[in-house]
Amino acid sequence: MLTGTLAKTKRRGLHEYGTLATTYTGSFEKKWIEGKSSDPDQLLGTGDIQSLADLGNSYSYIQKMKLVPIDLRLVIHLIVASLLPMAPLLLTVMPLKEILKLLLKLLT
Repeated sequence: MLTGTLAKTKRRGLHEYGTLATTYTGSFEKKWIEGKSSDPDQLLGTGDIQSLADLGNSYSYIQKMKLVPIDLRLVIHLIVASLLPMAPLLLTVMPLKEILKLLLKLLT
């Protein structure tokens, strides 16, 4: 249900942030690389580098955006949360040693 909206949002975000990043990195390069500032210590007092890093992080988050808002970790949490209330009942039917052996067998 959300996949279409997420895909559209991701495409739009990548395009918009990509355009912004291209413009910003071009300006950064002209100012600090090609401009070859006479005082390199000026770079230490400016927020340009942090802004560039923030922009890169924002773009990375958009790139990592998933089209399906469910992952394996969430599924495992749901399974554990569903089965946890049944643990006392299971312990009355099956000894703890048997349960641990079964879990060990499943993990290997």
